[in-house]
Amino acid sequence: MKTTIFAALMGAGAFLAGCVPIATEKNVGTMPMADLCTSVIVASNLGNPGGAALALAEVERRGQFTAAEMRAIRTNSVVPGMSEAAAVCAWGNAYDTVNLTSTARGTSKQFVYSSDYSKTRYFYTENGRVTAVQM
Repeated sequence: MKTTIFAALMGAGAFLAGCVPIATEKNVGTMPMADLCTSVIVASNLGNPGGAALALAEVERRGQFTAAEMRAIRTNSVVPGMSEAAAVCAWGNAYDTVNLTSTARGTSKQFVYSSDYSKTRYFYTENGRVTAVQM
């Protein structure tokens, strides 16, 4: 049983690693922000803390996120008030769907993250800022 679960996880890790480039000294400076953010999560999940740290350092060096947002990204947390881009960086761009609602006040979005291994998670944004998190 343990071998089967381990093999399934390793297979999923190999699949993810094939889809998203892992940050290396050679490519980290040229990776798009979305790939960098996903690389942090994938490298961590594959037991590559060096790759995760390299990608995280580059995310921070680019200065797109506030200090508070960087603290949340480091712990894979989404918190109200952070930018939509920082929230996606914290949880990855592997969301299932984004539901849009347009009103006179602007646009709101519901980001849905589901997995076979954990409960479905959501975060909500209004005009580019996280307004709520549901786990």
